[in-house]
Amino acid sequence: MLHGDEDPDLTEIRSSTNDKVDFHDPRAVRQLTASLLKREFGLVVDLPPDRLCPPTSRYLYVRWIQDLVESIIPSYYDSFDVKSTSPRPNPNKHRQVIGLDIGCGASCIYTLLALKTRPTWRMNATDIDPLNFSHALRNVQANGFSPRCHVMKTKPNDPLIPLVALELEHLDFTICNPPFFSSVEEWKASITGEGKAKGPNSVCTGAQVEMVTEGGDLGFVLRMVEESRSLGEKVAWYTSMLGKLSSTIKLVERLKEIGCKNWAVCCLGAQHKTRRWAVGWSWRDLRPSAEIARRDMNIKHILPLPADYKLPISDIPLERFTKSIDETMHNLALQWKWNETLRLGYGRAAKNVWSRSARRKRKREEAGRQPTELKETEKNDGSENDIALGFEIRVHADELVIRWVQGRDQVLFESFCGMMKQTLQPMLAKREKELSKQNSEANTN
Repeated sequence: MLHGDEDPDLTEIRSSTNDKVDFHDPRAVRQLTASLLKREFGLVVDLPPDRLCPPTSRYLYVRWIQDLVESIIPSYYDSFDVKSTSPRPNPNKHRQVIGLDIGCGASCIYTLLALKTRPTWRMNATDIDPLNFSHALRNVQANGFSPRCHVMKTKPNDPLIPLVALELEHLDFTICNPPFFSSVEEWKASITGEGKAKGPNSVCTGAQVEMVTEGGDLGFVLRMVEESRSLGEKVAWYTSMLGKLSSTIKLVERLKEIGCKNWAVCCLGAQHKTRRWAVGWSWRDLRPSAEIARRDMNIKHILPLPADYKLPISDIPLERFTKSIDETMHNLALQWKWNETLRLGYGRAAKNVWSRSARRKRKREEAGRQPTELKETEKNDGSENDIALGFEIRVHADELVIRWVQGRDQVLFESFCGMMKQTLQPMLAKREKELSKQNSEANTN
């Protein structure tokens, strides 16, 4: 908690007892928010009295999007250095990322946090409310972000993702905190705590334009989903926050209905009293890590497809084990790079080239040719423009981890992992037998 001696602006609104802030006093809540943003992020914000006052915990959503965007490296294969002795830096942390804040509000909080914590990012922010627009523009200017941010006023019937109006060909992500309620009555019931054992913990200063929309948060985000079907890969990741778990579940179910194979879910503030949820979806085939795509979520039927496969390998000579992996990959008609120092490799294939039938077919074809007649495309099947599966293989001291990096076919990824397990299992079983024998002899002696 901030104290008056840390921020003079907070002193006059601080309660005279126990050094507490009255969270039912709109003025106190606004000042606390402004003081926290100033201390934690160095941001200067002007918050009008009759508009939403976002808590600083909203950074959890921004942080998740940063992790989501930065976990996906389009050049994962081409930029991989097989001779490097140290892990490569993530190029996404330094590239120019372009985002869109849909309904930025007066605070423009998500845009400000994104720009403050990522100096190379650029943001676009939209809002249909004149007061929100003017304050958002002022907050962007006050923090010196105008060169990296475009704030635009839109109309209720305008596209939620107005690429044409913004003069953009693509976006890396959208960020959105939609109105939660479908009616004024529902909103007012929430304010009074109707139907709950306890009332709200803090006062709500939001205006109707920020709090109520047709269909509530789900209805709003479903509009985004429909627009995304037309825009497709022009936006790498479409994301939105949701205020209800039921809305989150229905949204993911809708994404599955329309054939989306690449989505991510996150529980924001899982340890807090007030929880929110975030859902992201993409029509591209580059996939985030499982930790990011399933962060703090345990509802199985809305979790995205598993993107990691782990195989325990304790007490096995790693040099021999990694050599077997490298040889296995080189014997397949796919592109493969391996760094023995890092025990890390990347591969990609245009089709299933590891099934028994595929390997037998390749052997027959190679037997009928001279070695020099083997085409380069057959040696390294998996051109950049036609990749059915991209994967990462990482060997740790106690486990092998295969990560699904690119592709749309879950069955293909599972098939590849099954082949790797079957190939490596004899070595693992042999080592287990050796250790068992050693233990038995030690006990006998």
